[in-house]
Amino acid sequence: MRGLCFLGACASAQLTASGAPELPEGAVAHSDFVAGYHYAGGAARAVADVISAPERVTGAGLPFVYDDPAVAMIGALGDAVKTVSWTILIKFTNQIADGTAPWVPYILGLSNEDDSSELGLKILPNSPGNPATTYQVALGEYNDTDSRSCGGGAFPAGETWVALTRTDTHFAVSTNGESAFTDSDPASLSLGSVAYFAGFGSYEPFGTSPIPFTVKSITVYPPQDDADLPALSALS
Repeated sequence: MRGLCFLGACASAQLTASGAPELPEGAVAHSDFVAGYHYAGGAARAVADVISAPERVTGAGLPFVYDDPAVAMIGALGDAVKTVSWTILIKFTNQIADGTAPWVPYILGLSNEDDSSELGLKILPNSPGNPATTYQVALGEYNDTDSRSCGGGAFPAGETWVALTRTDTHFAVSTNGESAFTDSDPASLSLGSVAYFAGFGSYEPFGTSPIPFTVKSITVYPPQDDADLPALSALS
């Protein structure tokens, strides 16, 4: 893994002299649904090139309400995320109160073709079996026989920035500038060299979101050092 160069510039979309957004330094893909700037595969893209439902984008971002269907990442953005070896910075607005999610929601999800393995950025209750307690952000991966997860801290209301790293042997998660929670495992959980599906709102193409939230942007980097994640996820 490597550190972010010029971290302050890399942590959010840079602006040109004219005020137009551009690719954050060090990133390989970036979609800003508020600014309307999308870059992946070495070129600027239209929103219809990077997500399956461009008509759902508003001035506030990519919103989800209860039971909205998942939105797939497609094209070069989907390809960058499906490598399942990255650091991702995802910015979203949380619109739920503690204890109101009817089941575990996925902000970001991936799966293989037969859904036997899944990976996702999720919201989990801090105390299993007690859904009225404070929620936390976690990165979890599961298959038919094994699982691993990484996360912690209080899940904040409102604006939320999460920097997360996934490789075959390492997980790391930092939320709103907190120290990264980490977990290392000597083996992959068989998502394969690439995932089949990557999207927002669910880990599967026909899934739906159980909570309201709005995705502001997603940025994909090569895997970064754990120590750099808090600066990347710090609200600014």
